[in-house]
Order: sequence, then structure tokens, then C-alpha cells
Amino acid sequence: RSWPEFRSHVWASSAPPGLEQALATAIEVLEQRWPALATQGPANAWIVKPGAQSKGSGIVCMQSLPEILHHCKTVTNRIVQKYVERPLLLFSGRKFDVRQWV
Repeated sequence: RSWPEFRSHVWASSAPPGLEQALATAIEVLEQRWPALATQGPANAWIVKPGAQSKGSGIVCMQSLPEILHHCKTVTNRIVQKYVERPLLLFSGRKFDVRQWV
């Protein structure tokens, strides 16, 4: 196929005026409204695990709400938590957690 509809197209060598500033402003607004933005990644990973005495068994990772809801309907007493893809690390590059029992 010769693709005639693309023959006359010319790609711009730079962004239209004002676009970069508009993008920077939009990102700034997102960061103000969503402080945890830096911890999010592209995978949208969620951890689903048993609610009691699992000792590491029965833990699964999921990516969509319908998938999580279906799993929680078939198996009750589940804990669902967001997987932090870019966690805050200690100076040695190790992950840590803070647990508080109330």
C-alpha cells in the first residue's frame, strides 16, 4: 500500500508555542492535588492477601478492579493494598515499613 494520506504530512520540529508551559502547569496541579504521585508507577499493581494467619500463603497480585472484586467474591476475608512501585528507600537502598497496632 502506498499510504497517500501520509505523504503530505509534515512533522513539526518543535512543540507549539505555550504547550510546554501548559504541561508544566498541569503537572504542578497534579502534584499538589495528589501528593503520592511520585510513588505511582505504570503497572497499577495491587496485592490481595488473606485477612488472617496466612503466613505468606495465598498472596496474589492483581491489576484491575473487576479482577480484585471477582477474587474477593469467591474468597472472603481479604486485605487489598496498593503496591508502591517506587517506594521511599533508606540511604542503603533498602525498603522499610512502619507498623502500628491500635
